Amino acid sequence: MVLSPEGAWDYVLKAIPPVDDGKIAQGILAGTQEMNRFGITAWMDPISNVRPLAPVFNAHPGREDEGLLPAYTALAQAGKLNAHVTGLALVNIHSTPAVIDDVVALREKFSHTPDVRLSGIKIFQDGVIEYPAQTAKLSEAYLNRPGYSGDDTLDKKQFCQLIAKVDAEHLIAHFHAIGDRAVTEALDGIACARQQNGDSGILHSITHLEVVSPQSLPRFPQLNVAASMQLLWAGKDAASTALIDGKVPAPLLKNLYPAGDLYRHHALIAGASDWPVSSPNPLLAIYTAVTRMGEMGELPPASEKMHREAMLQAYTLNAAKVIGRDKEIGSIEPGKSADLVLFDRNLEKVSIEKLRDANVVWTMLPVNRFIRRNNALYYSCQYQALSWGLIIEGREYLAVKDKQALRG
Repeated sequence: MVLSPEGAWDYVLKAIPPVDDGKIAQGILAGTQEMNRFGITAWMDPISNVRPLAPVFNAHPGREDEGLLPAYTALAQAGKLNAHVTGLALVNIHSTPAVIDDVVALREKFSHTPDVRLSGIKIFQDGVIEYPAQTAKLSEAYLNRPGYSGDDTLDKKQFCQLIAKVDAEHLIAHFHAIGDRAVTEALDGIACARQQNGDSGILHSITHLEVVSPQSLPRFPQLNVAASMQLLWAGKDAASTALIDGKVPAPLLKNLYPAGDLYRHHALIAGASDWPVSSPNPLLAIYTAVTRMGEMGELPPASEKMHREAMLQAYTLNAAKVIGRDKEIGSIEPGKSADLVLFDRNLEKVSIEKLRDANVVWTMLPVNRFIRRNNALYYSCQYQALSWGLIIEGREYLAVKDKQALRG
């Protein structure tokens, strides 16, 4: 038997006993408490139709696969879910368009609770760029594997029709894409949808974006595609040296995580994390996005550095747009919901180093409850306030900050 790294991981997961419903609920509550500690009050779970420790990369979930959606819904209906959850359904990249009928059925079943809704799909367009896995799709071959640049078995015509149906059903298409060829494939799929359906008004998104070709940069605004970036990773560290350098063609390494280039091409940049792989704390990500500093120094080029103001917007209104909730959250406006967080310093005026080290004093949810950093509920209120509600992408986890106005 010959398996890809992702396939091997799925093979191992198949041997693990399923997690029972009680532990799933406990895990959601524990994760919510951890997120609330950072002021995070909302998240996107991109594989919400998959149960914990179930196969992911080679899976083909159907409408009977409800994953975490029943647990999220039950907790919300019981008033125990201190968060807004936007779920996505995992769809295999090689699926036919017919699978979207299953996603639509799940949306109909799990979109009747205000704080829990299924709004789109997640596709793994490729894997990771680091050695030894090297499953990211590149435009050039890996230096240590002549002739190999990642999987090349995608049926582009079928993929085109798959994404076109996603868009036609008014579902968000959210793509994991590390390599530049994977980014191009995702954009091509969205371009096909736009050509067939016209402007649906749906903001699709591509996440990670470690390597992006110059030709892809203007396509983001042209196709109304958001760049959902984990800029906590945009510093020089061991992963960007020992596991990549000398193994990936040098031209592809010149502009890793090209946030600056995307921003200058008028792409919508949304803040993201990869929790629990890395910290969900948006302040750490903002610091790294602005400085490009990591444990081993600055990751060049300096032209990819972001401005603080742009990153604050990336973690507020832009993120709300990515999850399709910008009519409810993301800015201070009459009628919008508010999640309030109090920091121990002014994030707009302190040095970037002091911003990085800021602490959350307490978090307030739209249900009019305050949560101290130790998660103790202690107060109720009815007034307008500035908020920092964060949206994370679950089990891969996208972090997003919101500034909102309390309804009341």
